[in-house]
Amino acid sequence: QSEAASVTVKMPALNDYLYDSALDSVLLQVFDSNKKQLGMGDVYPKSFDLPKGKNTIRVQLRQESPEKLERLSSMPLYLETTIKTTNLDIYATPPSALIGQKSSWKQPLKVGESRAIYVSILDDPTSIKEAKPGDVLLGELVLDNGDTTKNAQAGSKFPIVYLVPAEPIKKEAPKATVPEDKDKDKEKALEEAVRDLKITWLAKLKDEPKAKMLEEMIAQEPGHVNLQVQRMRYWAAAKGEDASEKLVAAANAVLAAVGTACGGGLNDLAAFFALKVDPNDSKAVAKKKENEKLKEAVVEALFRKALTLPAGSDFEAAYAEFKKWGPETHDRRYIKLHLSQECTA
Repeated sequence: QSEAASVTVKMPALNDYLYDSALDSVLLQVFDSNKKQLGMGDVYPKSFDLPKGKNTIRVQLRQESPEKLERLSSMPLYLETTIKTTNLDIYATPPSALIGQKSSWKQPLKVGESRAIYVSILDDPTSIKEAKPGDVLLGELVLDNGDTTKNAQAGSKFPIVYLVPAEPIKKEAPKATVPEDKDKDKEKALEEAVRDLKITWLAKLKDEPKAKMLEEMIAQEPGHVNLQVQRMRYWAAAKGEDASEKLVAAANAVLAAVGTACGGGLNDLAAFFALKVDPNDSKAVAKKKENEKLKEAVVEALFRKALTLPAGSDFEAAYAEFKKWGPETHDRRYIKLHLSQECTA
């Protein structure tokens, strides 16, 4: 939760049933984010002072029949808390409530007389940060004679129940479609399809058969980035005296293949991401998708290369190049490399 608050925990299906309960016992425990126990409860609703942050409620039910306990595995649990006051506007007619046309009106009612009034929905339910879609807000409608003096009589109160609706669906900008190249050579397309199928089969091969197929495919297409990445990953998982040396060579081959694919080297790829892409330009969108894949290959290659090199000037240079491509320091995928750099600093 965003702020500390007093929260009442309720289990309507179990609350207030003691001797006539279908269960042998009910135990409720509340913990904070540090797993410190904040309190305990039973079949009676109880309030707990919960701190800001993530809190956990655990309910332990005891019954001799596992089947009966299983039926309660998805039993709802309700949390009640007090939030800031929110006013709802009242209208004289449904049309005025629909369009939010406010008007000041008063009408006295005789004893036994009734009149319909209309309450509007919240213009922005998200303005109540504590409320989420599906939550129920409880309040009161107070009717009085408008007397604000000290001797004014208390007005009549009527309960109001407001169900927070689902969040409105956000309209996404239309995505540009990439037109198919109908003039693409069919024979070339077949070759690429066979190559891609072989790449998918590489994951099922191990050791020498996998290395042999990789070398054969790379010999035919040395500039294919995905093949170079697959070979780099192979040597990253391999063991042996020369595995580290071959991994560094494979990482350099990935960088070279990406540079060739970009036409002007890695600097051209870096310059591309410095500019914004028009989402309505189908060619620019397609180019961005291609370059994002190339960037991922560059980041992975620099990561594996730096992680493999021993401490020294080569490692520092590789680590500096890795940081240029923007991976966040707290990204779990690269935490091992960042720790290695700190140990050598």
